[in-house]
Amino acid sequence: ALFAIIILAAAGVALAVGPKAPVVEDEPVTESMPEVQDEPVEEVEIPDEEFISTNMGQVFDDTPITYNKPAEMRAVYLTPGEDFLVNKPATPDKVKAEIDTAIANAVKLTMNTVIIDTNAYDSVLYKNEVFPVTSESFDIMQYIVEKARANNLYVYAIYDVLQEFDGAALSHPGAVTGEVLDNSTEALLALCEYNIDGVLMRSYYNEVTSSSYSDYLRAGGTIGFENYMAQVPENAVRRVYQTMRTKARGIQLGIITDPVWMNAAQNEAGSNTNAAFTTLGSGNADVKGYIEDKLVDFVAVELYGSLADGAVPFETTAKWWSDLCIRNGVDMYAVQYSSRMCSSYTGWASPDELAKQYSQLQELNGWCGSIFNSLSRLVANPNGGTDNLVQVFKDEINPDFLFTELTISKPEKTEFSTEERNVTFAGGSDPTKPVTINGKEIETDETGFFSVTYELKAGKNTFTIVHKEKTLTYTVTRNITVLKEVEPTGNLTVDGGMEITVSALAYEGATVTATLNGKTVTLKQSDEDDDETDKESSYVKYVGTLTVPEATGKVQNLGQITFAATFEG
Repeated sequence: ALFAIIILAAAGVALAVGPKAPVVEDEPVTESMPEVQDEPVEEVEIPDEEFISTNMGQVFDDTPITYNKPAEMRAVYLTPGEDFLVNKPATPDKVKAEIDTAIANAVKLTMNTVIIDTNAYDSVLYKNEVFPVTSESFDIMQYIVEKARANNLYVYAIYDVLQEFDGAALSHPGAVTGEVLDNSTEALLALCEYNIDGVLMRSYYNEVTSSSYSDYLRAGGTIGFENYMAQVPENAVRRVYQTMRTKARGIQLGIITDPVWMNAAQNEAGSNTNAAFTTLGSGNADVKGYIEDKLVDFVAVELYGSLADGAVPFETTAKWWSDLCIRNGVDMYAVQYSSRMCSSYTGWASPDELAKQYSQLQELNGWCGSIFNSLSRLVANPNGGTDNLVQVFKDEINPDFLFTELTISKPEKTEFSTEERNVTFAGGSDPTKPVTINGKEIETDETGFFSVTYELKAGKNTFTIVHKEKTLTYTVTRNITVLKEVEPTGNLTVDGGMEITVSALAYEGATVTATLNGKTVTLKQSDEDDDETDKESSYVKYVGTLTVPEATGKVQNLGQITFAATFEG
């Protein structure tokens, strides 16, 4: 089979590179550009079975290799300034102690991998001859690797593809020259000298800036501006790929990407999202194409959208990348944003969010593990969110419970009036989390079901029910009507000396009397039930008898039967 490589219109020209795409999506900068007629790109055929690197002059070795990687990755970033090197200046002993703590925390959280962010304070952690090194007194990178290995952790490192040092700070180069690429390659090889399992490419986007078109013209301006903008990250990624395949074959190569390649509205192959920033449209980086061209072994997708995010929904973006990776035989890792746990970002308030996401990821065939972007936030365990996640890791919780919210089946309305003495609340919940009513925890069964009854005072009664992040408020107004129904009613004609049975429906515990012709009897509560008896009602039946006077030979008008009732409430 013949292979082809792309030859740029001009060698060693300046190529503009923008900054890495931020998590908070912003519209890309645009400028007025004249139309330029695209010219065909020259293709050169090269011999069979030898793929010669135009950058390194090396022949690729196609011998199969087995990488050292976890069956399912469970990783955390180790971030300078957050997990170690927290304050400058720092002594070697202090830095070592911080690293020791970070590694211990990762192990405690049941992680099996650490991913080292190698940039720190305008320097890099690893020894090299290109960029300033964070510490000359001891090798920070080596210490992290050794400490991680001692704790049986896999070790990956982040490599910023397009980066230069301007004498004061590390930054993306204003133009990508041959010198920039050579320096980047030298730094990459220095990083690969460490005992690491994988490299994750970062900072390869090429967003449009105010100088982009000028850089394009300085580069010759012959291949079309859009082609030029896309070739910058692609050539940089291919350079890394060639370097790794010829000089560091035992180390996996991955790429960190934003969650949306393209929105389906702009490209039918894209995802059903509405992202302001896309890797291809905004960053001019065809990450989908890199995967399809087998330039990477894995992709780490920064899934910063929550399950409830309308523009970049977690489930939609995760599945899109999972399906892409399955089709191309590439591992897909989800970068879950633990940094947003219990925050004000859309959908991130619940401490269950990370655990819910992890549970959904387990249903994706292309998912090979998760990377959590903030170890310190996991250690902080806001509102027990980390506890939820670790319980899912350990299969100590039914994943279905994560998605169980507070439901109330009784009463049906949140605001109503009643003459009942009591109100009963019945419903469902996540049995692993407490349910409180007016601040006091109530008992639930193993499925989360509960049924509790409260006595009502006369007038307005307020009940606030809280479970996880959901709060329901009920307002129940108790109206007191002690005596509800009486019998008999209407006119009665009876024989003298006869007993009349009287009854009343009144509050349980009330004192009920009936009076006829000046004689009063106290009714007693009946224990007999019939089909109309409401056992949950506060009203009960009272019965008694009244005896009419003896007959006198003429009709006597005894007046009305008068009922009276009193109640302590």
